[in-house]
Amino acid sequence: MAAVIARVLMRAAPTPGREAVATARSAPWSRATGAAQQLLPAVLALGRLSEHLVRSGICESDSAGQWPPERPMVTGAAGLIHRRCRTTPVGTQAPDDRTQEPGAGVAEIGLRRTARGGWELLQGVVVVRDAGPAWPAGARVTHDLARRTPPTASSFRTGPHPPDVDTDSVPRDADTPGSLTLTAADVRAWADATGDHNPIHLQLGAAHRAGLAVGEQELVAHGLLLGALSLALAPTTGVVDLRFPVPAALSVDGVARLGVLPAGSLTIAGRTVLVRR
Repeated sequence: MAAVIARVLMRAAPTPGREAVATARSAPWSRATGAAQQLLPAVLALGRLSEHLVRSGICESDSAGQWPPERPMVTGAAGLIHRRCRTTPVGTQAPDDRTQEPGAGVAEIGLRRTARGGWELLQGVVVVRDAGPAWPAGARVTHDLARRTPPTASSFRTGPHPPDVDTDSVPRDADTPGSLTLTAADVRAWADATGDHNPIHLQLGAAHRAGLAVGEQELVAHGLLLGALSLALAPTTGVVDLRFPVPAALSVDGVARLGVLPAGSLTIAGRTVLVRR
């Protein structure tokens, strides 16, 4: 993970007076290593939650015949959309979490499912004991996910985002403090590094079919990749709260310019794709 983060940081546009981007560009490996350690429990938890959803029959892995055999899907339930990720030390709980923390069982996974407005909303809580040096006591990770449900005989209408995604309260980039360049190659490298081969990140049209407001020839970057870049630019300790209000879309052969806002929020083309809380 650190190698992917560092590669993006080294392409940071040097902008006078923009300390966070300038520092990241001058010390990419130390920044990238710290961000990878901070994000490690979230990555592990997402993989374990995805595997749990597939094993339990709640979600499916990628459809047979649509994934190249030389690059099998390791984890990543097909069609799931990442809405939010919160990581806290074991024993603490965010006030808006409604899912019970799992006990000390083998799986240590708790799950809550609701349906609203043509979407199924899933909130999974995973306790990660092997959370790495940044979380010596372990971490409790809450992933908020969504997937569009099939239309029924009644009128079916869904918006471009799952419910509860407030796109009007996020910061804007009227004065973008700095920028990073993200490519489709970075997204593929992140998928290989983390095992998250969800098709919406790697197959043209998959994100569009999953209900995201992106083009049929666009991919969507992993939310945790955005989170890793944000943590490299604006390091923190303790609670990590990442929200993904709109998809971070990019062409398979193109690039996306990430605007960097204060406190680590990120934008693409004037739309905020990551908010730090």
